[in-house]
Amino acid sequence: ETKENDEETSSANEQQQQQQQQQRPFPRWQRRKQMVVDSAVKDLLSERFEDMKKAFMSLDLNEDGKVSLKEMRAGLALMDATVSVSDEELRKILYNASSEDRTSIDLDEFLSYFGPHALYVNEIERHLSRVAATADGRGFAFVELSIKNRKLTDIVAIKDYVHLRFLDFSHNMLTDVSCLGCLPQLVKVDLSHNQLTSILSFRPPLALREANYSHNQVSAMNDLSGHRFLEVLDLSSNSISSIGGISRNFALKRLILDDNEIMELANLNDLRIRYLSIANNRLSAVIGFEGFQEDEVEVFRNLEACYDEMKLAFDAMDANQDGILDRKEFLRGLKLIDPPPDEKVLHKILDRLDKNRDGTIDKVEFLSLARRHSQAVLNVDNGIESVPMVLWLSLTPELTGDLVTWWS
Repeated sequence: ETKENDEETSSANEQQQQQQQQQRPFPRWQRRKQMVVDSAVKDLLSERFEDMKKAFMSLDLNEDGKVSLKEMRAGLALMDATVSVSDEELRKILYNASSEDRTSIDLDEFLSYFGPHALYVNEIERHLSRVAATADGRGFAFVELSIKNRKLTDIVAIKDYVHLRFLDFSHNMLTDVSCLGCLPQLVKVDLSHNQLTSILSFRPPLALREANYSHNQVSAMNDLSGHRFLEVLDLSSNSISSIGGISRNFALKRLILDDNEIMELANLNDLRIRYLSIANNRLSAVIGFEGFQEDEVEVFRNLEACYDEMKLAFDAMDANQDGILDRKEFLRGLKLIDPPPDEKVLHKILDRLDKNRDGTIDKVEFLSLARRHSQAVLNVDNGIESVPMVLWLSLTPELTGDLVTWWS
């Protein structure tokens, strides 16, 4: 009897150890190898199917809504008899893809793990939240949908959910969201971290107040005048080189343009923006001075032709590298450009730059006038003076300088 108890205890311990080993995270070297196997399976599926949903249906041989180890093995063999994936490798795929039993995966887990797919109705209904009264007051409906990081390539299926007000499709693979024009009650949309090249390119919902297009592939701001009630717009981390398309968006209060390629702050003069963030761009300055004379424009155009960045021009003139240009250093530096400017023009420019009248020019004073610009700077918007309603401004730190001078 004691021997039998010992055998039962030993058997129980072995089972417990096996369970612990199954639950234990895979070593790093195994995970690296598994990534290669996963990639091979994904490549095979993508070769056979344009839509991963169809791939799942092909593998779900008993049509129970889940793919087991046996089904995956048999399904892959039917697709390609030469495929070489062991049961252990398939078991690891199921383990990584599944969020519950670790031995099989449902459609949602399959699509999330194996790749790009179009949004489908069941996926929408699984992620709906927040019930509220409908706009007509005749009933209640779900008004919020969040489907993030799901490798979505198409969201056309959303067009029938006309009561939705809050959408989050961030961290996907979207290139077209024109179907959002079918959602008249849309208030807020997050489309950050996708592959969009245009902004709000859909029929304008009158309720839309906030849009996030950060981390996309936008290179130019298209006309947004149709979205006339838009209050918040985030376009950070794109490739925008100039501000435009929003001159008629009078309701806009918050504009975020950080981490772009913007070279001048313009086309904002009629707006009532309260919060403007434009840090980490290619601005050389935000002008707070009166308009230039043509002879002064010519000097800076020639100077900019000699240097890729105006900061480099300042450093080249700063002979003793003390971070300050005295009159001699400044005049000597400008005389070296081709063609050499007139002495009177140089003194006039020097007087403009030396705003605090201390006889020297620091980098902030220099960059506040000498900005990188490929066109004549005559009659352009005078930077921050053209946005009189701004209460909060974020710029690249070295260009911030004395904000008081920009409002004075």
